[in-house]
Amino acid sequence: MTMKRRLALIGMALGALANPALAKVPTIVTDNPVVQSLVWEVTAGIAAPEVLLGTGEDIHDFQLRPSQATALDNADIVIWAGHELAPWLDSALSARPGVSSLELLDVDGTAKRPPSNAALPGAGAHSSSEDPHAWLDPENAVLWLGAIAEALTRADPANAAEYHANATLAQARISALGADISARLSPYAGNPLVVSHDAYAHFAGRFGLTVLGTIRLGDAANPGARHISNLRTAIAEHPGICVFPEFAEPDDYLVVLTEGLSVTIGEPLDPEGRGLALGQDLYRQLLDGMARSIAKCLGDQHP
Repeated sequence: MTMKRRLALIGMALGALANPALAKVPTIVTDNPVVQSLVWEVTAGIAAPEVLLGTGEDIHDFQLRPSQATALDNADIVIWAGHELAPWLDSALSARPGVSSLELLDVDGTAKRPPSNAALPGAGAHSSSEDPHAWLDPENAVLWLGAIAEALTRADPANAAEYHANATLAQARISALGADISARLSPYAGNPLVVSHDAYAHFAGRFGLTVLGTIRLGDAANPGARHISNLRTAIAEHPGICVFPEFAEPDDYLVVLTEGLSVTIGEPLDPEGRGLALGQDLYRQLLDGMARSIAKCLGDQHP
């Protein structure tokens, strides 16, 4: 190597140390589109986090492909919702003890809420667990943004100031959206509704809604005849009640549940962002879209 080339390499190395933008940033892998969106809020202008689940894929029924296993092998840090929602990733990380990870459901202060079916007669064993879809409470998302910034600061101290500045900006945007949703849904506080699966306890609890019951008892669990019968009895006591299907889910049980009853079918809800384009804005679009769908149905029901 010539002296000129050697000096050039030394200059590049010194420049990277002096300029955080030139330093290597960690390779970040996330489990689902919602978590990717929140991480992207923090890494904006620094890095684009990878995501294992693509658009339309079901987080509850997923197996790692070889390319995704390789992505985990190459990750510096994995940020994911938690083993309650993605047990397939729990086992994959256990096999990679050298990979740093942040499990958002374990972040101190994250609100815990029992599933909505807990109050429905005959709900079964699922009613004793917690609803893992905690991002549907924007206050949890605000908390997680801070935890994400701290985790990335430990992995990449050169960009610490930018991570925290991005997190603060995103926290303000999400808090403002939460306040806006509260105002939109406040006229319908306490109004009962029925949803497809047990993923809405955090949203309902934060915004004062009442989930009368869910068609499925848990993630990827089909309802039994007794559950459908109990839910039909409860629905019959609330003529015109809003019943919400879910994005990319078959409506067979919805038809059986509502046959002969007075209900209002709402627009499909998408609690995991499966129908949204991947990106930094996905989380805010998810919350806003859910609020609009629910407000529209409840407004049509009670003009």
